[in-house]
Amino acid sequence: MRKVSLEKTLYYVQLFLIGVLAFVAIAFQISGEKETFMDRELFSENVLGIQCSSHYLISQKGESVDFQIPETEGVEDFAIYKILSQESDEIVRGIYETDDIFKLSSYVESGRFFEQKDFKSDRATAVIGSSLLSRTYEGNGIRYYGYGDQLYEVIGVFKETGKDIDAIAYLNLNHVLSSMDHYGLYYVDGSSKSAVQSTIGKIAEMAEGKYTLSQVEYEKKPTGLSFMNNVMLFSVLFAMIMNLCITTEYLIGSEKLKVAIKKTCGMTDAMLRKELSKSYFMGSVCSFAAVVVVVYVCKNHLQSFFFSFDGFSCKWMLILAVALCILTIYSTYRSVSQLQKMDLSSQLKGR
Repeated sequence: MRKVSLEKTLYYVQLFLIGVLAFVAIAFQISGEKETFMDRELFSENVLGIQCSSHYLISQKGESVDFQIPETEGVEDFAIYKILSQESDEIVRGIYETDDIFKLSSYVESGRFFEQKDFKSDRATAVIGSSLLSRTYEGNGIRYYGYGDQLYEVIGVFKETGKDIDAIAYLNLNHVLSSMDHYGLYYVDGSSKSAVQSTIGKIAEMAEGKYTLSQVEYEKKPTGLSFMNNVMLFSVLFAMIMNLCITTEYLIGSEKLKVAIKKTCGMTDAMLRKELSKSYFMGSVCSFAAVVVVVYVCKNHLQSFFFSFDGFSCKWMLILAVALCILTIYSTYRSVSQLQKMDLSSQLKGR
């Protein structure tokens, strides 16, 4: 069995580590596809927020918020959410919709999504994500979800998707408004930007002279790495690439004596080029295969423990394969170029 040299082993390992590190950077920083409703924390690109009063105004001025849902006749479809909790493992929102605008009913696995009859009443009802099932209990054949000091009848459960919808709890907004304070952050979403602006305008009219209302931009929770982590990640990636270049030079140096002996035995430059390209190509193939295995295992079995590959697609594998091919061509060219310049006599004399 042919023994692989230490230099080549180091070269293969570095290719593998660079590939994995590059995919970590891609997974955190790059999304190859347009964000969907599910990727935007269950909001569309039309969403806008409104802040109703504040703790200061309530405590210092005695201002009370009487938030009201505007009339729906003759208006474009819209949805209103009251933000109650934004924890990563439990997102709680009061919800009112004129229609199932974002087709959330298609994600329901058991039961049903809210209908107009639910919103017209102030019954304590909820539709929850699959990961919240462990926080519910059953009594008299009815499943209940608890928030604050209220119990909500679960009328529907979303199927598991691996998205934010797994941790969502939508509560009937009419009941929420009838059972707790109205101040806080609301989001208005809709089928169009005009529907959102029109709805916010109507809410502002009803609030005028009664309480303070201010419009705020929707702020998506931060994703990816912090600036410092980015600097460290890409510094390590750059250092590894530089180290790979140095390793390549040492690999060329270690081959000089072998090549000198082979040349004296009749090896031509074409044969040298073929042998080196085959060696580099096999190294790239082995490294690529190892990267594929590691990425697959991390994506499917260690997602929450290691790092996230949301938004990662097979085209990045193709890009990596192309990059490794380019690197193979460059390394082969560089090696052949250096080995052609060597002095056979000096190498054979050990100088």
